[in-house]
Order: sequence, then C-alpha cells, then structure tokens
Amino acid sequence: MPDITFGQFFSKKAFEISYALFRIASVAHNRRLAGHLEERALNLLDATASGDYKRSKSMLDAVEYIVRLGVEIGTISDKTGSVILGEVRYLNSAIAEFDEPSKLPDIDIESIFSKDFQAELKVKINDGQKEEQMIAENSIDTEIEIDRGIGEPEGQQSSFKMVIRQSAIVDRIRQFGNCRLKDIQEILPDISERTIRYDLQKLAEQGLIERTGSGGPATYYKVKNA
Repeated sequence: MPDITFGQFFSKKAFEISYALFRIASVAHNRRLAGHLEERALNLLDATASGDYKRSKSMLDAVEYIVRLGVEIGTISDKTGSVILGEVRYLNSAIAEFDEPSKLPDIDIESIFSKDFQAELKVKINDGQKEEQMIAENSIDTEIEIDRGIGEPEGQQSSFKMVIRQSAIVDRIRQFGNCRLKDIQEILPDISERTIRYDLQKLAEQGLIERTGSGGPATYYKVKNA
C-alpha cells in the first residue's frame, strides 16, 4: 500500500462519510432529519479541513445518534444505517489510535560521554530506579498481549500504519462478504500472517467484524451488523 499521512487518510474517510450522508438526506422522507444530516456532513468536512480532530469526533458522534434515530423511525434502512455506523465507529477508533502517545525509542547516548564519566554515572543510578524501570517495561509487555497468545505485530509498528492496514482489511471483507485468512493475505502480501491475525482479532474486539466457521480453513470473517 502507498504511504499516506493520517491527515490524507482521515480526509478521505471523512469525505466518504459526508458524501454518503448527503445521499441519504436526498431520499429521506423526514426533511428535518435530512437537514441535520447535511449540516453535520458539512461541519465534519470543515473540521477535517482545519485538522481539528476533536471537533471532527464530536461531529461523528452527532452523526451516529442522528443515523440511529433515522433507523429507529424508519427514515433510514437498517442496511444503510449499518454501513454508515460502521464507518463512523471505525473513523472514531482511528482518531483514538492516532491520539494515543507512542512509546519513545531508547537512544544510545553512552558513546557521547567519556569512559570515566560513564562509570561515575552508572554508580549514581540506584537499584530502586532500575527496578522501577523493569516494572514499567513488564507492564507494557503485558498490556499488548491478547487472547490465543497473539501479541502485538512484529516490530511494534506505529498506530497509524495499523489503522491503515485494518481499514484495508475491513474494506476487503465488506466488498466480498465472507473472507478467509488467505483472501485477506492477497491484499497484504508483505504483512505476516501473525500480524494479520492480530488485526482481525482487534477488529473483532471493536465490534467491526465477526468470526464464523469451525476453525482452520473453514473460518470466515464478515462485517458485523450494527
């Protein structure tokens, strides 16, 4: 997949959702609800253009409530509402992933200092500080473990790359209905099977897809209804 920035990815998804809202509004019998959908669509585009992700999230939350209301009163079909709500939830999830602070890498600075200074510095580091660091690192390792022993993908890739990858997986499953693991591997040839399984499980935990079948080659993934 080509490298794109989070802003480009977010703008594309926000535009797709806004366009879909206008399409829904154009055929909605309830003109007042249609007007609210059009207004939120324009506000979402405006917030996206200015890079205001906090305001964009507020617009997405409002869209979710309006669409749910439209489904309940029969102005929006269940299938249409399910697709829109799935996209809204996914984009909100992407914002949350993007806002999470990434783990800072360790930098080798020992070579900067003289040997005598290195020895003096190491003496000043007490055992309590070392123990505290070990506890913090073990906590991080524990938090990224998930069911069936599948850990975070190799190399701890950035949250943004994971969001782009999972977006491609959801699009593939939505396009073909039921997808097996090998069907998804076709669009991600450079990604390991372990990483793809990790992504599938995270998407299932977010309620975006569900796993069916008896296991192994008979396992399929499909988009979960709202």
